[in-house]
Amino acid sequence: MKATRHGRTHKIEVGHVTLYITVNRDSTGKLREVFCKANEGYQGDADGLAELSSLLLQHGCPPEKLIRHLRYRRYVPNGLPGQPCSISDAIGTIIERELK
Repeated sequence: MKATRHGRTHKIEVGHVTLYITVNRDSTGKLREVFCKANEGYQGDADGLAELSSLLLQHGCPPEKLIRHLRYRRYVPNGLPGQPCSISDAIGTIIERELK
């Protein structure tokens, strides 16, 4: 991939945790990278899920399949009503938004 990429960063809340999720595209417009920054001690979870998502996208996994496996998983930190129910759900939500 080129050194300069185009992407967008989304702020999203999961319970008391604020996430900043960045999705980058390659020169053809395909989703290729996901980065996630988290507060409250959840950075390790956020990094792992984002890096795995990036690897899958870079190796040909359809984003829809990735979304299906990330969305609606419920674990700590739990989202409040109207929020994603976990960090993986938040990442899946943002990838889904980027596809639309």
